[in-house]
Amino acid sequence: VVTVELPDRPGVSLDTPIVDTTGATIEVPSGGNLQAALHAAQPGDVIVLEAGAIYYGPFHLPRKSGDAWITVRSSRALELPAGRPVVPSDAPMMAVLEGGHPSVVQTEAGAHHYRFVGLEIRPAAHEFMFNVVDVGSDARDPTHIPHHVIFDRCYIHGDAALGTRRALAMNGAHV
Repeated sequence: VVTVELPDRPGVSLDTPIVDTTGATIEVPSGGNLQAALHAAQPGDVIVLEAGAIYYGPFHLPRKSGDAWITVRSSRALELPAGRPVVPSDAPMMAVLEGGHPSVVQTEAGAHHYRFVGLEIRPAAHEFMFNVVDVGSDARDPTHIPHHVIFDRCYIHGDAALGTRRALAMNGAHV
């Protein structure tokens, strides 16, 4: 008999309301190049991914100047109720970020002001990962620690058969 122990619910709840966008909307259709959109995006831009589409990575968050947010969200993210944790049955409203070694999402040194909303983030099938999302693990200089990174209403998990060590490695400030 296998006993499954569910994780504790978060002990603290933070309100992270959607911020007004000041830049362009970059739509990345199914089969599009999310990494190119991440490089092209400027602070204040919103990258909209097609719900149900799978975007293959890994993805690297580049360091940008300025302190406006770059938002990466599913086209149906606003249908996910704020203030309620997402559950696997919410996945059809999400775009999927999928990748291989070492992590699906990683930050470059000093990357900041990224917000992910309504995304499923997972390793490729039959891939074990130590960190599905890795924020700042390679930052050697304290002045280049990633900061201001938010994952809101995202379903982040390991491979169904192999699992993962951790969903989020958050080695930054204001994450």
